[in-house]
Amino acid sequence: MRIKRGFDYRIIFTAIYIAVAGYCFALGLKPAGATRHENISAYIGIPSIGLMSSVESLSLQDNRLITPDVVAGSFARENSSRTFLVGHSTTVFSELKNLVIGDVIVYNGIPYRVDSTEVVEKSTINMNKLVRGDLDADKTLAIMTCAGELYENGDASHRLIVIATEISL
Repeated sequence: MRIKRGFDYRIIFTAIYIAVAGYCFALGLKPAGATRHENISAYIGIPSIGLMSSVESLSLQDNRLITPDVVAGSFARENSSRTFLVGHSTTVFSELKNLVIGDVIVYNGIPYRVDSTEVVEKSTINMNKLVRGDLDADKTLAIMTCAGELYENGDASHRLIVIATEISL
């Protein structure tokens, strides 16, 4: 069998990954950490960096999102096409820095393709825009974790932000 030049094997790998994850979910098998959290709303898988994690649904508390310790957290505004995911760079998103444009992310059984990765200074981030996204755009994920200099209080000077758009296989 001859495969066309330039064929993207990531799509086939992701389709297999989705099928296996769906089968495991149907059997009731969940990633480590899933039973320790009450608000599990979804799962995220990123085959290229070996990530599979539960995702805890987050809500604003004093106008802030509290990041879960070992799993990802998700937040979506009403009538928004964007889901915002957050997690610690020392736990769940420790390998996020290794993503490249074109990598596939599977969130809640839906595949997304990485459009951009960017490290930005924390003080320059417009969280409202990041969480909201473009209201008329395709469905997107915005994933954020700490980057840059880590401080003793657990914070960091920068944030790694990944934007991914829903794709169809």
